[in-house]
Amino acid sequence: MAALYCSIAILRAVDTRGARDRIEREMQSLLWLCARMGALGLWLAFGLGGCANAPRVTLDQIPVYPGALPLASGEYAASVSFVNFVMEQEAALARNFKWKGAHTKVVFRLPTGNKPEEVRSWYFEKLTALGWRSVYSVAYTVYTNGAGQYLTVYILASETTEEEHELVLTLNE
Repeated sequence: MAALYCSIAILRAVDTRGARDRIEREMQSLLWLCARMGALGLWLAFGLGGCANAPRVTLDQIPVYPGALPLASGEYAASVSFVNFVMEQEAALARNFKWKGAHTKVVFRLPTGNKPEEVRSWYFEKLTALGWRSVYSVAYTVYTNGAGQYLTVYILASETTEEEHELVLTLNE
C-alpha cells in the first residue's frame, strides 16, 4: 500500500511537472503572440498613422485620363438617370464615410471608343502609384490618400452613343 501511495505521489509530481512545462510553454506562446500583436499595433499606428500626414491635394492635381476633355461646370452629356445616380451615390458615400462636406467635382468627356474597363485600370495604376488606395469598388471606385480625402471615379455612358463616355471625378473630405 505504501508503494502505491509513493507511486501516486511520484506520478502527481511528474504530472505536475508536465503541467508546469505545458503552462510555461503556453505562457511563452502567449507572450510571443502579445509581442507580435504589439508589433502589429505599432506598425499600424506608425505605418497607417503616417499616412494621415499625407499631403492634401486638389482636383487639379489628380491625373486626367489622356485625351479627356473638360466639360463646363454642370454640363453632362450623360443621361439624367446617370447624373441622378452620381448625386445619390455621393450622398450615400458621404453618410457611410462620414465626409465633412467639402466636395469638388469635375466632369470630362472621354475620347470616343475608350472602354470603361481601360479607364478604371488606368486610374487604378496612376492613383496607387501616387499613394492612393482603393477602399470601395462597385459601379465606381472610391480611393483615399490617407489625408482624410476621398476621390471617387465614375465612368458614365453618354446619352447619345454607346461609344462615348464621361468621366466624373469627385473629391471629398
